Amino acid sequence: MNEYFFNQLYFLHQATTNNLILSLGLINSQLVYILTNFIMEVHVIAVGKSNDNEINQLVDRYSKRIAQFTKFQFHVLGQDSKGQRLNRRMTKLNKNAFFISLDSTGQQLSSREFADLLKSKTNHSYNKIIFLIGGPFGLLSEPPRQTHLSLSFSKMTLTHQLIRVILLEQIYRAFTIIGNHPYHHG
Repeated sequence: MNEYFFNQLYFLHQATTNNLILSLGLINSQLVYILTNFIMEVHVIAVGKSNDNEINQLVDRYSKRIAQFTKFQFHVLGQDSKGQRLNRRMTKLNKNAFFISLDSTGQQLSSREFADLLKSKTNHSYNKIIFLIGGPFGLLSEPPRQTHLSLSFSKMTLTHQLIRVILLEQIYRAFTIIGNHPYHHG
């Protein structure tokens, strides 16, 4: 049996009965399992509204793609000087959550390492992964205290609007890597 089959069995084990959609088919003489919902929820909390329609369309497109794999929500919060809105939202979602803040000084991962990180969190007691994206002035003067990991996509400065799309594409890519979907070729 190949690695693909074992990955699918792993997801079958992790999936909830009510949310499991199992599609069977023979393609190139291989049995293909597509699992679309995990126990885990993924949330992205972005600080600061986006008025860029193209960015918003890409956020919507990748949000729908991610929702094929897991429960997904994208939250937009207004910017406040003390981060009170962000802290209130984090407190609401805090139960069994793994928080990842995006910061230019954070750890850099390859797409495969990022996929492994998401996959490993399904083996722990976390049922939510929550990504935090700051506004034009960042999250706060320092990352929120509940953050488990600080992640960076580049040493370069990227706009808070563009990083939304990059993060969502990488989350989608991670799920396709985990499921051996042909989207990721690297």
